[in-house]
Amino acid sequence: MTKMEFVIFIWLLVTSLSQARNGKESPLVNVTAVMEGEVLLPCDVSTTLEDDHPVLVMFYSNDSGTPIYTVDMRNRRITQPKHQPLSVLKNRAKFNMTSGYSGLYLKTVWSSDDGLYRCRVDFKKSPTRNSKINLTVIVPPDSVRILDINGNEKSSTIGPYVLGMTLTLKCVATG
Repeated sequence: MTKMEFVIFIWLLVTSLSQARNGKESPLVNVTAVMEGEVLLPCDVSTTLEDDHPVLVMFYSNDSGTPIYTVDMRNRRITQPKHQPLSVLKNRAKFNMTSGYSGLYLKTVWSSDDGLYRCRVDFKKSPTRNSKINLTVIVPPDSVRILDINGNEKSSTIGPYVLGMTLTLKCVATG
């Protein structure tokens, strides 16, 4: 490492620590998905510097120290990154590098996927970028019943009711 590279490294380190102390961390992105549906957990891999690109992308789940998904472009062509998902994600996750739509794509969301994620992107030239994503998984109920004021279950039709009359229905969801 040359003296100039060392000075730039120290400057980047001090700048990122200063920004973290001043509350200039990336904002939390809230994402919602329905169980057994699909979702994209966004992660910005874009850069404005010339001849710059991501060299390593790592996704972490719930403050884990081990990445759940890694995209490694070190010593590789940018067009041929090495994808390394943990076994729990192996057949249902893929990292999308397309600009504007980059992120971890889950093709089947499970209720256990609910939680906080962090995406870390190491660039060739730019400083490391971290982003936080909060995934909320909606689990549909097992069954839904509609009851009238007398507790009678209604299926597809209710009424007839007189215009202006008060209508009271109760929705009971289980599971």
